[in-house]
Amino acid sequence: MATGGPLESVTIDNRRFAVDGEVNADIKLAGFINELKANGDKTFRITKSVKPGKIDKIPIVIEDSRGDLEFIQDVIDSTEFVPCDVTLVTGVVFSGNMQITGDPAESTKEATMEITLEGTLKRQGV
Repeated sequence: MATGGPLESVTIDNRRFAVDGEVNADIKLAGFINELKANGDKTFRITKSVKPGKIDKIPIVIEDSRGDLEFIQDVIDSTEFVPCDVTLVTGVVFSGNMQITGDPAESTKEATMEITLEGTLKRQGV
């Protein structure tokens, strides 16, 4: 039986963040993107491009007392990938070395920040 639900939590460089309970994040595993191209003789070929793993639209909870906003900016400012774990409500964990992409901003009313993580990404325990 398939079970859906929000993310339970995200850990970025060993700091755990709760996630808004209404999240509908998008998860894409690292691998390839296929594109079909036509040949002049009406046959086709496949071209492959490498793509990073990606977890998009993650509204992490920002706690000012822990300096979360500054921590996130420090990760973004870093030139290194950092270890990240994403735990689904079902207990399934996806992990990889990732980086925060884009320019996320804190929603002060909601005390959240919607982030995107990109890099290597694999399901654990498989």
